[in-house]
Amino acid sequence: RSTLDSSGLPREGPCTVMIKNIHCKSCQDSITDCLHRLGFRGRFDAVYVPGNPVRKTNLGYAFVNFLSVTDAERFHRQCDQRPFDGAPSSRPC
Repeated sequence: RSTLDSSGLPREGPCTVMIKNIHCKSCQDSITDCLHRLGFRGRFDAVYVPGNPVRKTNLGYAFVNFLSVTDAERFHRQCDQRPFDGAPSSRPC
């Protein structure tokens, strides 16, 4: 039984999603808290928010490793084209 869908993408296993245009002061904990509020508690195992140590801000994006493609797709449907965490970035990071 194949674990690939008709486009050749995996149907099972972990899936990493990039979240763009996050607020400049968002950190790993705030992203994690937001994911929990959105109903994804226990559905991901890593959050990475690259930062600029000189400015003490993030770079405007984060990565979330969901435990399944299904969870990543649900996140996409729920959050695509919507401000993340209720605070869209008001300035470039």
